[in-house]
Parts: sequence; structure tokens; C-alpha cells
Amino acid sequence: MRGIHVKAALLFVLLSFFCLTAQRVLSHEKMLVKPRARICYVCHGDKEKVYAESGHGKFDVTCAMCHNPHGEGNEKMLKKPAKELCLLCHSDLKAHYMSTGHGKVELTCTMCHNPHGTPAAEEQKPKSK
Repeated sequence: MRGIHVKAALLFVLLSFFCLTAQRVLSHEKMLVKPRARICYVCHGDKEKVYAESGHGKFDVTCAMCHNPHGEGNEKMLKKPAKELCLLCHSDLKAHYMSTGHGKVELTCTMCHNPHGTPAAEEQKPKSK
């Protein structure tokens, strides 16, 4: 998947070069076809609604907070390995994670949790009768 993003970026840069003139130099931000927080949905539109309703989506966590579209060398273009990345924001769960079998056998959060579609924590709590 990383290759397609690199090819698309190169093609965009080449095409943009021909569109620029001496009077009209555009910044990187102005060259995006959509606002930064929504650019991923140009190709990944199937994830937009599900993500918007997820816990991360409700807290305005953008794709670029976890992923680098230009690649980092980690799985799924994550900025860090999944376990490290999740614990950057969810540091309050680190002690619990390490004290259970999860941390001892090196399970990652994403083996059970889907950061793109897990309902918000409030919705996961059992309903009181």
C-alpha cells in the first residue's frame, strides 16, 4: 500500500510543477485537494462514516495523528509500531496492559480493538437496568 501513496505523491508533484507560474507559487497546504483532516477520504471514503462514529472520530483524532501517508516503515504506515502508538494517548492503560497477559505475550491493541471503527467508550459500557 505504501507504494501507491508514493507514486500518487510523485505524480501530483510533477503535475503541480507544470501548473505553477512565477506569480503563483502555492504552499503545500494549498495544493491539497481537500482539507488535511479529510484528504485520506478521497481514496478511503468507505472509512469516513464508520470512523466519524468511532471513539477516535468523536474526539477529532485525524488520520495523520497516527499514520504518515508518506510512510514510516511501520505496518499500515503508522508513525510508530501499534502498541507504542496507542499508548502515547492511552498512557493511563499502560500499567493495566503490562499487568495482564496481554503485555506479557506482546499482544498489540489492534489485535482486538479497531481504531477505525470501535464505538466510543460510553457506548461500550454495559447498560444499567
